[in-house]
Amino acid sequence: RYVIGPVCAVLIGVDLLFFTANMLKFFDGGYVPIVSAAGVLTVMYIWRWGRAMIARYYECRPTAEVELLPMLKADARVHLLDKSIVVMSPHFITKMSDKLPVYFHDLIKHWESTFKHVVFLTVAHRKRPYIRGDERYQVVSLEGSPSQGSIVSVQVSYGYMEKPAVRQALLDLSRHPALTLPDNPMQRLILIGRERILANGAGWFDRIRVSLFRVLLRNAKPATDYFGLDEDSGVTSVETNIEFVRVRDAIASP
Repeated sequence: RYVIGPVCAVLIGVDLLFFTANMLKFFDGGYVPIVSAAGVLTVMYIWRWGRAMIARYYECRPTAEVELLPMLKADARVHLLDKSIVVMSPHFITKMSDKLPVYFHDLIKHWESTFKHVVFLTVAHRKRPYIRGDERYQVVSLEGSPSQGSIVSVQVSYGYMEKPAVRQALLDLSRHPALTLPDNPMQRLILIGRERILANGAGWFDRIRVSLFRVLLRNAKPATDYFGLDEDSGVTSVETNIEFVRVRDAIASP
């Protein structure tokens, strides 16, 4: 423990010598690695900042709880679709008092309809290279039955050396007795959320950050590719408008 300080001091001293020597060549090409590093650091900072603000929005926005779904099914004014919907949820729903994903809440509101069978699917990454087959799926039955309509939550775990394959996961889960997941894509729907970022009312510095984050978000890998659903005809997405009004204080949706 007492050796760490002197060793770090020696290493930092060596680095400072190299840095000072390179500063003399700054205008002769030494600026290239510095500018490149600053650009990479800016991209990383903007991306982390933007994703954190979106996560904060989803956390703070009031939405209905899962227990709303059985009440909608019993309401004669709400159209009940005799289909199964798989909602890609950012958090693992384990009880009826948990909040609905924002985009699913918006879908129900705009369609004025609900689904007979609802499956909340969460993809989790573990700090292991691979996950055994018997540890991959965690299924929680929340409400109902396959014949009368069901609400089920599933968490699918992957190791850091594995690529998420939701299509294969749905095929495996279709054999589970608590789930109603038809193989035909026309009889099921997979719901994914996406964001549209606005910056009305924010300051000039925040507008610059939002503009850069929009560029990164537009060029990022689509969620369908990440989840292995790029060729699934049953995938649909709901766009959520997120307005950065005062970025340091709050986020509002128009």
